[in-house]
Amino acid sequence: MKRGPLDKFFQKTIESASGNEASKKCKVFSSFPKQPLEQDKENKNHNSARETLGALGDELLVDLEPSWKKQLYPILNQKTIENLAQFVLQERKRKAVFPPEHLVFNAFKKCPFNKVRVVIVGQDPYHGPGQAHGLCFSVPTGVKCPPSLENIFKELENDIPGYRRPPHGNLEHWCEQGVLLLNSVLTVEAHKPASHSNKGWEHFTDEVIKLLNVQRTGIIFLLWGKYAQQKGKDIDRKKHHVLVAAHPSPYSATNGWFGCRHFSKVNEVLKSKHDTPINWYKAEILFVHIYDICAAKPLSYFHQTLLARLTKFYSFYSEENQQRLIRECYALVTRRSEDMCNFLETSFPFLEEEVRLIYRHYATLYFICGVDAVESELGILDLIQVFVETLDRCFENVCELDIIFHPDKVHYVLDEIIVGGLVMETSVTEIYGAVQLANNQGAKVLPGNKTLNRVFRQ
Repeated sequence: MKRGPLDKFFQKTIESASGNEASKKCKVFSSFPKQPLEQDKENKNHNSARETLGALGDELLVDLEPSWKKQLYPILNQKTIENLAQFVLQERKRKAVFPPEHLVFNAFKKCPFNKVRVVIVGQDPYHGPGQAHGLCFSVPTGVKCPPSLENIFKELENDIPGYRRPPHGNLEHWCEQGVLLLNSVLTVEAHKPASHSNKGWEHFTDEVIKLLNVQRTGIIFLLWGKYAQQKGKDIDRKKHHVLVAAHPSPYSATNGWFGCRHFSKVNEVLKSKHDTPINWYKAEILFVHIYDICAAKPLSYFHQTLLARLTKFYSFYSEENQQRLIRECYALVTRRSEDMCNFLETSFPFLEEEVRLIYRHYATLYFICGVDAVESELGILDLIQVFVETLDRCFENVCELDIIFHPDKVHYVLDEIIVGGLVMETSVTEIYGAVQLANNQGAKVLPGNKTLNRVFRQ
């Protein structure tokens, strides 16, 4: 296969593909069998893009999320994009260019075409070392938040009740929920903002917006600043929702950014369409499960439904992945011997993030918290202990029957400890006091436990 001069665009070795090797590489681009004519057309488009763009084509077509590949074929064959690839290749030979090669198209990898629900349009990547990772306004975990991102968090704190800004500026969890964080220009020279403007990236991202505008409906576009608003001027307002505001930069934030309430407005639109709202913060606690091992009897018809006595998710997962997490967390924890530690770091093949399971075993009950890799194991163990001690005090020695017959009461206690995935600074006494306060406000007394059964009206 003929190679263009751009094989070093991503500074990796591209083997010449012919015969069997080419056949093997073509298999990467098909996740299911296709009809012969459809397959021939896709292979022709794919080969044309790779011949035109060399390594850029390989990066897009091999690593890119499948639903974007089909959409980007026509764009990749345009002369403007070939010239752009030549320019970036030469720039990388002589200068420091951000983001790294493998992160240039990160926004497309993190947010599939058919999953896009919200689009935030930025300008060009951050130009400081280690800042840019292919998502507009976002920085990798551990990197100091730039001023614009700080102002985004300030607006979130004012806009979303109970919002507490995360300890980092990594917005990948937005992408996982369908938020496309799209810069207009995808590369920049170190310490030189707008240095790669007017080189072809604007045309590429204009075409991306056009694709979404024409082929999708109901997307919410957030256009911050005059630059983004000009870029989105042709978006069909009858098919899509468009929200405009000033740019969150310190130079313009007081002129229409603060108070725009875009984040709550996005969720209002999604709720009006009976769609899941965006969780704008990264939860410290991903999920909490309580399992009853007495329910896991072999050959029980109700084995799967009775296995988890309580499940609560604070991070966004599809319903299918929620059920898989419930089953696999149980299997991982209950097969461990009692003399093993209460921490289990694992990865699930259906999730991108690493998950750490922290659990305690009380009689027939397992209390499990799923957290990300940066949380304190001992702190989460203390959280579980506070949860159990509070349930003991409220239910007068909690057992599995209390959780089976009064799950709403258990949720009430849990919600005093964890709010939206964030751990509250509290204690058994404070939580129990909140329960008693709810009792004193006139809740109806129900049969059974006299402490928690009064909390909820029925």
